[in-house]
Amino acid sequence: MEPDSRSEGVTLDDVRAWASRADELDEIEAATTLLAAGSFLTDDADDASVVVARTLNFLLLGRAAEARATIDAAAWERGDRADMDAARDAVAAAVGDDDAWVRLVNGVARFPGVLTIFLLAAAAECRGDMTNADTAWLALRDDIGRRSGLVLARAAVADISRSLSSPLPNARGRAIYRSAAALSRVRGGLSRDPRWALDAVQRLDGRGDSAGARLLAEVLVSTVKHPPARVVDESRRRTPQPGMRRYRTVMAVAFVVALGFVWLGILWLLAISATRAVIDSHVRVPGLTIQDSRAWRSLRPRVVGAGYEAGATSLSGWVGLLIYLPVALVAALFAAAATSSSQSYAVIILIWSAALIAIPALAVFAAQQAWTWWRSSRSRAAADLTSLASAVDASRCQCWSTVWQSDEVARMYMRQHLVPVPLEGDLGAVAAVGAMGTWVGECPDSGIRWLGWQTTPEGGFLALRGSAAAPPEWATVDR
Repeated sequence: MEPDSRSEGVTLDDVRAWASRADELDEIEAATTLLAAGSFLTDDADDASVVVARTLNFLLLGRAAEARATIDAAAWERGDRADMDAARDAVAAAVGDDDAWVRLVNGVARFPGVLTIFLLAAAAECRGDMTNADTAWLALRDDIGRRSGLVLARAAVADISRSLSSPLPNARGRAIYRSAAALSRVRGGLSRDPRWALDAVQRLDGRGDSAGARLLAEVLVSTVKHPPARVVDESRRRTPQPGMRRYRTVMAVAFVVALGFVWLGILWLLAISATRAVIDSHVRVPGLTIQDSRAWRSLRPRVVGAGYEAGATSLSGWVGLLIYLPVALVAALFAAAATSSSQSYAVIILIWSAALIAIPALAVFAAQQAWTWWRSSRSRAAADLTSLASAVDASRCQCWSTVWQSDEVARMYMRQHLVPVPLEGDLGAVAAVGAMGTWVGECPDSGIRWLGWQTTPEGGFLALRGSAAAPPEWATVDR
């Protein structure tokens, strides 16, 4: 099969296409590097869309001075383009211009698009106005539906920070679970790409919410079977280990002692409920406030991907226990009456009570473990099938069916189908995209060039398609 066209070296369109894909995936630093590389390939780099993109990226990176230099160098005058006007207002607002801030807010109110909300969020962060920044990030996540790592990380920080002042019960725990669930599903998954989860933890810490950072890190560790070492280290670093060991030891001893009084039945249940209320109100977990201690206790180690939320099953669990305990104790009385002989009647009741409570508890535990194993087996089987299908497809041209690929699929495609292109000449300008390795490959069928780089030490990888003309007749276009 002959290619329809063959590229003659890297083109400005290739670099712009790579930068556009990186922007869509919120790979801000890569997009900024690529847009800067594009300026070396042409004397006419004053394209309005490129100027706006570079300006926004600099603001998102907190580099307001570079954003201002970029927008000031543009040839476009106010009124020529709405996006340029919004970018100018965002830059001016970021460096303290209150009039520009009012214009930007009013513009977003009239035209709440993705670009304008991004500009508002970035400008608000540069101004230190975290209230409006939080509102913008949550709007991008919840109203616009943007699910990229950057948006999910900053929306998580907003959600967790706002939960401190929420009047709803257990709002803190629910916000942390909600955020951890979203961050664990970012492209590549937490195991491959923990950048955004760590970014959220560090931003919470930077805002003075060290407890929220600790709670989020602890829940993130429990979301995957083999959490990344960087996330585990972050969680351990924020947890006072000696204090937590003492706390868990005391709680375990108290639980064992309490089991010895289970024969009291309803009185035992009422005593446990009262004790739990006292603990929630007055006992702090080491290193946490009372409110955060309450959230910590609600954050049971569950797989977030299974769709659980903190406290979601607490009410039904207590109601079930309240119904079952009297039934078990009545059954124990009848069983003791039928089986007692010379031994103490009270001892027989205690034995039957323990048996009737322990056996169902063990059955429930075994069922949960079996359910977890079955789900894990299905997930592994699905992953194996996906990997096999990807390996089969990796040798075929996919230039017309997708514009980006990630992780093992991207690696296999770069290795099995594309022809390596040396990073020389003009391509040397894009080598800085990946600090851990950058590759360019050319499709032997279409002549389209792909840019790939390793995104994380854990092995995350991303490949972006370059510019492409209309697909030939032999191409299969999926989207």
